[in-house]
Amino acid sequence: MTASSPPQGPATASAIRAIVGPLDDRAVLEILALGASEAEVLQACAWRDARASRAVPGEYELHGAAARVFEVLEREDSPPEADRA
Repeated sequence: MTASSPPQGPATASAIRAIVGPLDDRAVLEILALGASEAEVLQACAWRDARASRAVPGEYELHGAAARVFEVLEREDSPPEADRA
């Protein structure tokens, strides 16, 4: 018989900040609203960091809450519209 790990609940605001680093309150609230687990936040953060260094394997894709967290992180990393003009 093997022990299975208990299901992980949603990440807290402090856990999100501990994983991601400094983050706008709005982005933290968006991630909280997604109900993403700490593992999903960590996965999205690792994906963002790997993508920034162009080390993302092409055959791997994020899914579910991790993909939505990644989208929030990408928006946070993007310059505002006024800065792009």
